[in-house]
Amino acid sequence: MLERLFSLAIALLAALGLYLQSGIPKGKFRRHMFIFYTNQSNAVMAVYHALLFAATFNRSGGLYAALTHPTVRYCGTLMIMVTNLIYHFVLVPHFKRHPEKYERNFLEFGNLCVHYFVPLLTLLEWFLCAAKDVPLWSIPVWVLIPTAYLIFALLRAKIFGPIGSGTSRYPYAFMDLDALGLRRWTINMVLATAFYLTLAALIYIASLIMR
Repeated sequence: MLERLFSLAIALLAALGLYLQSGIPKGKFRRHMFIFYTNQSNAVMAVYHALLFAATFNRSGGLYAALTHPTVRYCGTLMIMVTNLIYHFVLVPHFKRHPEKYERNFLEFGNLCVHYFVPLLTLLEWFLCAAKDVPLWSIPVWVLIPTAYLIFALLRAKIFGPIGSGTSRYPYAFMDLDALGLRRWTINMVLATAFYLTLAALIYIASLIMR
């Protein structure tokens, strides 16, 4: 029952957050919204937890087994936690240093949903409901997700150019190859990879302790 309630709450909050972030309620749809990792990860969580909610009514079925596989839940939890951690510790300080460039929407409900409520509820759901027998090979599987996003961002920048009315071709300042130059960009990507691996290791160690 707890797993079902968590899944329903996460799916609804992710969907609501995306709707509010889309600009539709204000009459101006943000057509570039799914370029951003935040919105992609929340869309994945909305679909995943909606399916998990449905699958909890038949726990002996194949869908439930696939969705609750330790590697799947581990990777999903890490995927959405990156949204929270990068936003809170990297992007928010950047926004505060450059207030003239960004909309100050930190406390809007939609922003809180996608950056805080969904990630933290997903982490709590993992601690309370998920199987903890995570295999070690789940770590390189997880790293494929941010790697795929980086490749997507680079290809999108090369093919389609600037995002929206701005001049940057990249969704986030810390991966803006044009502004940073190759040396600084490479350092940032090495640091980001180290962060991904550290987070993966921490959650993996937590799974070992909680078995």
